[in-house]
Amino acid sequence: IDGGSITVSHLWHYVDTEGDASSDNLDEISGGVDGQLLILTAAHSARTVVVRTDEENILCGSDISLTHQADVIVLMYHDDGDKWICLSAQDNET
Repeated sequence: IDGGSITVSHLWHYVDTEGDASSDNLDEISGGVDGQLLILTAAHSARTVVVRTDEENILCGSDISLTHQADVIVLMYHDDGDKWICLSAQDNET
């Protein structure tokens, strides 16, 4: 995460906190084409990435915390409104 944002370049991204902070907020995802899918997982189980809804261009209904490397969120880009919409989120470890 760089300044609350990441840029899409693949289907699947491991997301890490800026400067290896213990927690960081993901507010914006740059890039994307209509219908594109994106899978995000935490890069490290010792650092929490909080995917924040409706801060910039992410809509999930509520904030999602990726706290373990097995946690996953799946989003789809909708170019009418330039939003990444959450399709699924799973906390796979406790």
